Amino acid sequence: MFRAKDILLDNRAGGKRIGSVADTSGALRFEADTITLGARRLAVDQYDDLDLSASKGLFLFGNGRLTTEGNFTAETPFITAAGPATQKIVAGGSLQILKPKGVVTPDRAGALGASLSLQGTSVTATSDVLLPSGLFSARATTGDVVVGGDINVSGTARSFFDVIKYTDGGKISLSSDRGSVNVNKRATLSVGALAGGGSGGSLSISAAKGEVNLLGSLYAKGGLNGTDGSFSLDVGQLPQFGKLNDVLDAGYFTESRSFRVRDGDVFVGGKSIARHFDLSADAGSITVSGTIDASGQTGGSIELSANGSLTLLNGSQLTVAGKDFDAAGKGGAISLEAGAQRNGVYDNSGTLDGDGSYDSGAILDIREGSEIDLSVASNTAASSAQGRFSGTLHLRAPRTASGTEVQINPIDGLIRGASSIIVEGYKIYDLNPSLVPDAAGLITTAIKNLIKADAVNFVGTAGTPSTPELRRLAMPRCWPACLEPANAGLDPVLSIRPRRGAHRSQRKHHSRHQQRLGRQRLEFANLPVRAQERAWRADYAGEGQSDFSECPQRWLRRG
Repeated sequence: MFRAKDILLDNRAGGKRIGSVADTSGALRFEADTITLGARRLAVDQYDDLDLSASKGLFLFGNGRLTTEGNFTAETPFITAAGPATQKIVAGGSLQILKPKGVVTPDRAGALGASLSLQGTSVTATSDVLLPSGLFSARATTGDVVVGGDINVSGTARSFFDVIKYTDGGKISLSSDRGSVNVNKRATLSVGALAGGGSGGSLSISAAKGEVNLLGSLYAKGGLNGTDGSFSLDVGQLPQFGKLNDVLDAGYFTESRSFRVRDGDVFVGGKSIARHFDLSADAGSITVSGTIDASGQTGGSIELSANGSLTLLNGSQLTVAGKDFDAAGKGGAISLEAGAQRNGVYDNSGTLDGDGSYDSGAILDIREGSEIDLSVASNTAASSAQGRFSGTLHLRAPRTASGTEVQINPIDGLIRGASSIIVEGYKIYDLNPSLVPDAAGLITTAIKNLIKADAVNFVGTAGTPSTPELRRLAMPRCWPACLEPANAGLDPVLSIRPRRGAHRSQRKHHSRHQQRLGRQRLEFANLPVRAQERAWRADYAGEGQSDFSECPQRWLRRG
């Protein structure tokens, strides 16, 4: 054991590690009022346990890395940076940062922008970590990550003569490769900013094979003229989505929220508020009964992607409404995807029933009583001529096995203020040489011809009327009650043009995380009113129709 008033652990002398020459045994212990982790790499080998006891604080300084073959335990009331610092502690066994009894606070403010990374088979942090506008990460390779203290990377203020400058909040990352992440009731995760200025930081949590339990307090509120914080989650299952969103709402994580659920269905109830909202279900369906609110001064974004079906129930609302156009003259954007491929496999088994909807397969279903709001309050009849357009909607689902349909039910929900609605029916062409020997992984002429033939089978020959099957999308079963009068400028038109493409299949990840192969798109587009009317009438009349009073308030364009 080493004992002193102050201890510095570093390798500024540049000593080289010779590596372990024996099995680990025993313990090495350092005791002091303060312990500082300094520059360069320092390795401790041949011990089962490395213990640090710093009764008045553990400090970080310089760029360094401390590694130990066995378990690591630091008993200290707090960890902070004494100066510019980027430090990492890696344990071959468990890693614990424990808070002793009593209250001890830092006698000086920690340095700005410091970074501390912890890695062990399991990680427990009950001590306080104070890194203003800094970065804190904890990773468990086999066990759990447990947080029981105050992890504070919030923004701060600095005075420069008679000027006060505010900093943004930092970043907290908690991840477990095989276990869970647990934030206990006494814990606080702070990435916010001071009230005078600065934006909230970000909190990222990953437990792809475990659970996430957020029982403590979260804080990410931005300051004056700043934005609130961001949150991202990668988790095995998420059975209590609504409860989690209540915690995030209370903690001011309203700038962005991203959720990846590896297994199981996701039910979105209640109200979720975030300027940018992203949810994907790798091996399940998504059902929305509540509200996802990404509205604001300018329009936000919403992306929902399910390996199974995606359903908007009666009473659900997705809104990216904006008070004004953004700097690029655009409104918000919503993307909805059902039947997202996983490792090159997707469900295209849908079959239509008598009313033009699907009773099987991975289906995108926008039901009567649901609402999608893409409007911009400042939008006028002259806006499009000025290069300003309200929000866009992208609907994506597999083509059926026959290749003549897309697995999207008739759009029965209310859609407000759309400038463009794209309906994409996709198909994957797997060019893996082991499956297609003649292709050898290349996009050959034969493959190109196949893709073109499939496109013609899907939407018809260029210049000819589209198939009645595809037109059912533009004729919702609730028509005309579900059509928004504010969209009257989007005259109904159906014009289909093929778009083809294919890539080598990588067979990795799912949906948006993998290349999309051989996509074909149907687009609702903002064509000039007269062109829309001519195209619709020519196409609609192709079926012998003469009554145009019941034309739908959407249109499809092949793009």
